Amino acid sequence: MNEVRPYLLPHTTFEGQIASRAGAVITLRDTSQWSRFVTLLNRCNGRSTLEEIAAEARIDVPSLSGLMNDLEQGGFVWTLSDYSNIPTPVFQREFKRWLPVWVNQMYDQPFWRDLYDGMSGPQTLIGWAIENMHYTRTVMAHMPYAVAHAESSEYEAIQLRHLSEEWDHYRMFMDGCIATGQSPDALSRTRPLVTSTAVTHFMRSIAREGAIVYNACEALLEATTEDDTSVIDFYETAGKRYGLPVEFTSALVRHVNVDKDFEHIDIFDSMLSSIPSLPSGTVNRIFDACQRLAELFVLWNTEIHEFYSGSRKRSIAAASSVQDSSLVH
Repeated sequence: MNEVRPYLLPHTTFEGQIASRAGAVITLRDTSQWSRFVTLLNRCNGRSTLEEIAAEARIDVPSLSGLMNDLEQGGFVWTLSDYSNIPTPVFQREFKRWLPVWVNQMYDQPFWRDLYDGMSGPQTLIGWAIENMHYTRTVMAHMPYAVAHAESSEYEAIQLRHLSEEWDHYRMFMDGCIATGQSPDALSRTRPLVTSTAVTHFMRSIAREGAIVYNACEALLEATTEDDTSVIDFYETAGKRYGLPVEFTSALVRHVNVDKDFEHIDIFDSMLSSIPSLPSGTVNRIFDACQRLAELFVLWNTEIHEFYSGSRKRSIAAASSVQDSSLVH
């Protein structure tokens, strides 16, 4: 008989009388039970059975089972009998719970609001496009590795199709930059910022871990523009406030629409559709990789802002011349 062994998911924090994780929050109506509630949650170690926890907490099993079901729906616990393999639907719910958290982390810096409000400068937005041109141009430096390390011929075919659709996306960023007066030759001679290169190197290292982990990171990158209405509004509003050519913002919008039309956001789910479960080691590598990618994006966006806003005393012309993230323990 497979006995349920509740597992309190990591990154759950207790502050005051509130438990939170990944955007979910728990409060108790009866605050006098808070200490008992926290003690009960901490017994959910993935090794103790429901019956053992109930006996230790002096609570009847049906009541505890109902509580665990509520906590599972809320994203705080898993209720499996074994954690060496995680059912794919269970993983997907948790992964999609974290996607908006990571995206928010990647783009939560105050200068994005300043850029939208017209409080920054056009050179920052143009510089962001230049660095995205550099990164998207290096797709051949990392995605072929994901093809070579694909876990199956099916994944290899999916990855090859994605590569065939992605290899020339840099031209859309380049076209936008050209519309602002940058010459194609000058753009071709620009050297990417250190962090732009770091993102490429990171994706290449992740590609060597196989198509599953690589495409989890790709899903995170695609999720940054999943709310296409907000992204397009940002481009168009900022472009108008800085008086940038409509051809510039149109090129950025075109990139969002092309990715949406290709349904790149669905590639990871498509790959997982034929897998009933994932080894816990793979799950841990996915969450670790996505957390590191989100942190790297913070550094990347910050360097873009500092470099192109002039706080590092360099202009576009000058550029032209030259936490444990494991989920299952």
